Amino acid sequence: MADVITHDGYKSLWTLTVAASTTNYNPPMYIFWGTSGTAVTSNTDLGSRAAPTTGTGVTGTRSVVTTTTSGDTYRVTGTVTSTSTLAITEFGIKDSATSAGSNLLFWHSTFAAINVVSADSITFTANTVATTTA
Repeated sequence: MADVITHDGYKSLWTLTVAASTTNYNPPMYIFWGTSGTAVTSNTDLGSRAAPTTGTGVTGTRSVVTTTTSGDTYRVTGTVTSTSTLAITEFGIKDSATSAGSNLLFWHSTFAAINVVSADSITFTANTVATTTA
C-alpha cells in the first residue's frame, strides 16, 4: 500500500496557506535574519537573530508559483533593511512576527556571510516546493 499527497493536494495546501486570514491562522510569512546557526530540521529558531529582526520579523509576501507542476510551490519574499554593521549568515521564516503565538520556524537557511552596513537591505525568497515520489 502507498499513501501520497497528490500534486493537486499540495496545490490546495499552498493556495489555502496564501489565502489564509491571519485572524484565524498564522501562515508562515515573517522573515528574520541572523548571524550564526546551522540549518537542521530540529531547529525552533535561528542561531542568533540580529537587529532589526531580533524581536519582530518583517512581513513577507506570500504566493503560489509553479516550479515543476502547476501550483507546486509556496513562496515567501521579503526585504530586511539593516540598522547596523553585520555579517548576515542565516534567515528564517516563522508563523508569528514576534515571540507570541505558536512561533513555529517553518524555514531556515544558512549561507556564506553577506556583509551589510546601516541602510543596506537583503531581499530573501524562500520557495517550498512540493515533491512526490510515487
